[in-house]
Amino acid sequence: MAFTSSANAEPGNGSASSSAPGIEEVLVTGVQPGPGLWRVSSGRRTMWILGTYAPLPYQMQWRSEEVEATIAESKLVLAPYAAEFYVPGIDAYDLTGKKLKKVLEPATYKRWNTLRKKYIKRDGKEDWLPASAAFQLQARAFQSAGLSFDDQVWRTVKKIAREHRVRVSDDHQIRLEVMPRGSVDLGTSVYYEPAAIEFLTRTLDRLEKDLTATKARANAWAVGDLRALRGLMEFNQEKAYMASLAGPFMAENGIQDLFERADEKWLFAAKNALSTSDVTFAILPVSMLMDPNGLLAKLGAMGYDVQAPR
Repeated sequence: MAFTSSANAEPGNGSASSSAPGIEEVLVTGVQPGPGLWRVSSGRRTMWILGTYAPLPYQMQWRSEEVEATIAESKLVLAPYAAEFYVPGIDAYDLTGKKLKKVLEPATYKRWNTLRKKYIKRDGKEDWLPASAAFQLQARAFQSAGLSFDDQVWRTVKKIAREHRVRVSDDHQIRLEVMPRGSVDLGTSVYYEPAAIEFLTRTLDRLEKDLTATKARANAWAVGDLRALRGLMEFNQEKAYMASLAGPFMAENGIQDLFERADEKWLFAAKNALSTSDVTFAILPVSMLMDPNGLLAKLGAMGYDVQAPR
């Protein structure tokens, strides 16, 4: 069981924004450049950062000449930010326990069943844990809308780094193997705490709206429209999702501060790169670059010169 934080427009043309009410967001297709690069510098040393987003349009192909040229000049590539933990032998997104009909309010269960039939169809399970049900519903809805979580961006970056013989470092990534004390009883109330039920309820409440917003964000990322993307961005959704799934593992295994430790490790790697490597290329979720309290803001507070793409 792993818990992770880790579309026809002409290439480079177009813009994306939230659709007007009642108008469906049409996903872009073909070759798209993605956003420009953020620049962090200290004296003569520079780190270029690509902000990533997922999911992206399934029929889009990402290709950025700026990224390829920058990686070719770099001495180091920092792998993506990762804050994960897993329990061996358990699939986090397919956890089952009590029947949802017994733990949800009747009105909530009715909405779940309606959306399950629409997006998950016959694959839906009546005894998914609330957080697992929320994830499955959202993932299937995204898939039906033409969105993909296939990580083509990092796959392409690794390929370019390999072609130019640039070293890739993942020392900052956190992936913990968690062994719970005793057996994992998925029928216990800890998996049905108000926070878990609320997460599923909020997913049901927001699914259709979130689907439209996610398509708009995916389009904005694809065509490099950072103004539109900033206006559509939400922060800390990954943390809320992880907390809803983690249940008893949080306190038992010291996972409560997982994101804080991952932030510290990434910042340490960034500072080290900016003191030893003339040019570094890095990848971060675009939300962490735009968040006023995110990692980029923290680098700025440390005295580094930070410039957003123009």
